[in-house]
Amino acid sequence: MQAMSKRQAVEAGSALAVAEAACQQLAAETNGMPAETQRSTDSTAAVGIQRMQQLETALRDAEARAAAAEKAGQEAAEAAQQQAQLLGARLAEANGQKADLLKAKEELEEKVRGGGDV
Repeated sequence: MQAMSKRQAVEAGSALAVAEAACQQLAAETNGMPAETQRSTDSTAAVGIQRMQQLETALRDAEARAAAAEKAGQEAAEAAQQQAQLLGARLAEANGQKADLLKAKEELEEKVRGGGDV
């Protein structure tokens, strides 16, 4: 089954409420009908109720998948943020080492120019 967005899940829930109301209306209208017509109407209503139950199950499944996808997205964002922080710390450390190396290079160049011990 295709994943539903939260908006689609809400729309499906509204459609289920409308279908349930229609089934209740249909049941109310069958009172006083001839037996044959009532059996036919009851059969149609039973099919409608079964379909409504299937839609309710699909809606619950879609809501659960949407919640799981949202949680996975949050976890991925948190992991990416932690990775970015780690890389930032490593970059700061590398920049510090680079500065130390440049300073040592300058000191060596001064000693070479000045004729000092290297």
